[in-house]
Amino acid sequence: MTKHLFPMNTEHVLGSVGLFLLIVVGKLADQGYGPQRTFTSRVSGSMARRAIDAIAVIGWLVDRLYEPAVLVPDSLSARRATVGVRT
Repeated sequence: MTKHLFPMNTEHVLGSVGLFLLIVVGKLADQGYGPQRTFTSRVSGSMARRAIDAIAVIGWLVDRLYEPAVLVPDSLSARRATVGVRT
């Protein structure tokens, strides 16, 4: 029996990572798009904007990950037995 220190449902992990990245974007937005009067603030603003772009690319890639094909069962007519059917 294995005890987990932080039990988490694997279905919610991706949502938790997305929420974390949303918080990071919120923190970077003020620095990236706020007033930039000095050279240092311009450089850090540019870096913040590139970090936001990188997070957007990560989100885009995660949305387009390969999903395993789900086999949809055939209609009920295909499942019926053909016993006694004249052709």
